Amino acid sequence: PDYAQQATYASTEAIRTRREPLIRSLVAHARAYRFLQSPQSHDAYVKARATALEGPVDPHESETQWSFYQRLKPFAVNLVMTERQVRYIQELNVAMGLQKQVRPYDAIVDSSLAMEALRRLV
Repeated sequence: PDYAQQATYASTEAIRTRREPLIRSLVAHARAYRFLQSPQSHDAYVKARATALEGPVDPHESETQWSFYQRLKPFAVNLVMTERQVRYIQELNVAMGLQKQVRPYDAIVDSSLAMEALRRLV
């Protein structure tokens, strides 16, 4: 449950200079996550998956994947990774040699864009 299924990254410079486009992108992500994890997404998901994948698509695989999303709700509709999730991902990165040490949550997470995106969803 602590493994983040998705995350959005941007440089400090991009956050400072491209804030509005980033917020609009996060609004779109939140809408997509909410729709995908809703029962109303079934037909659109199956059709989109068949369109996106090359070659024949096994309908059973589409059903399995869609059911996984419905049951586990893996996408963060609130857009913010928790401190626990960020620590878990960093610990994995350190164990794999991709990162030298775990950094403090507040030093690497700026949730202000996500919070603004969520205000716009209402």
